[in-house]
Amino acid sequence: MNAQDLRTIYRNYIDCLNQRDWASLSQFVADDAVHNGRPIGLPGYRQMLEDDVRDIPDLRFEVELLVIEPPFVASRLRFDCAPRGTFLGLNIDGKRISFMENVFYAFSGGKIANVWSVIEKTAIEAQLAPFLRASCMTDFEQEKAMSEPRPEAQQSDQSAPANAQPDVDEKDKTWRQTDRSRTGEGSGATGGGSFGNLPGEPVTGGSPEFGPNEKRPENPPANETNRERNGKPR
Repeated sequence: MNAQDLRTIYRNYIDCLNQRDWASLSQFVADDAVHNGRPIGLPGYRQMLEDDVRDIPDLRFEVELLVIEPPFVASRLRFDCAPRGTFLGLNIDGKRISFMENVFYAFSGGKIANVWSVIEKTAIEAQLAPFLRASCMTDFEQEKAMSEPRPEAQQSDQSAPANAQPDVDEKDKTWRQTDRSRTGEGSGATGGGSFGNLPGEPVTGGSPEFGPNEKRPENPPANETNRERNGKPR
């Protein structure tokens, strides 16, 4: 069998797969076919393809590279599909992926007798990486949000004592200043505190009994005080 005949047989085999014409599969696959070292025969070969189509409804075989050296055929197949559930142990779950399969065939009597197939799984994993990374980040962020306090709560806890204390101090300071002005205490002639002399008023000293602007009367002589007390001179 020459290369052109083998090329024609292989192209017809690919058309059979894409058309799901399983009844015609026996025209291309030997009864004792072996796949990746496993003797599965024609029934096992057909079952393998039917399972693939069931798990990947839009499965289609596209030949990108074909090299023929009778009785061998080397083919590079391209797939662009959306497998259901898992595929090659990866959770695809309907995501659209593209990958390549490198397949070598050994023909005998015009039929496929042996197949060696390698699918580029790393290419699929690279396409799934963004989905896996987004999922991991979401889980991490949720766990972090649950374990750490909210920023506004943390800021409130840190700032509340600092803001509350000056209010108390300011009120206490005002009370002390008011009390001091009433008793005449302070730093200077005005009595200090928040109640000082009004503009234009004379500045005088204060005392505990009188206000800061009131002049204390002079003490009377002792003999006058005694006469007033007794009603007669001594």
